[in-house]
Amino acid sequence: MSGQQLLSIVERIESQHSAKREIEEDTREIYAEAKANGYDTKAIREIIKRRAKDPSERSEFESIVDLYETEIATASRAHTRDTRDGQPSGAGTGSAVRAGAPIPEAV
Repeated sequence: MSGQQLLSIVERIESQHSAKREIEEDTREIYAEAKANGYDTKAIREIIKRRAKDPSERSEFESIVDLYETEIATASRAHTRDTRDGQPSGAGTGSAVRAGAPIPEAV
């Protein structure tokens, strides 16, 4: 390994780090512009994260999130109904095992 080759590698990496810092600064300025125009930057970050995913992966993820939100809403309604009827929390909510949920192993 030659000193010149090593120096070249180190300088190229330093150059990449410098370019990365410049891009990060530009990105911060764009987010500041969005915020100044009334946009929610958290929502924009989420959109960017989702758009970076493969469309099929994104669709699968969104389906899982929708399923979880539906399950939580169902459980919340059942909990509200049960507490209103005087039943303890969790009583009368149906099967404890949902479709697709892992089944606990017997000990």
